[in-house]
Amino acid sequence: YYYIGHFSKYVKKGAKRIGSSKWTDDLETVSFKNPDNSIVSVVLNRTESDKPICFSINGKMIEATQEARSISTYIFSE
Repeated sequence: YYYIGHFSKYVKKGAKRIGSSKWTDDLETVSFKNPDNSIVSVVLNRTESDKPICFSINGKMIEATQEARSISTYIFSE
């Protein structure tokens, strides 16, 4: 139920799904580009351990940690 909120609150009407990739089967991810050009990435970690993640957007690298058994929404704007 709460997972739906990660999409309904941040993925805006008219958003387009864009490519995203992952280096492990431990994480699930999907990304969208909103009409305002912001990028929304939703990451799900179903495992019992924290996982490092890295975003590469417009030539910039952003590192974070996806906590165990969690779902997070990351929003990037220009």
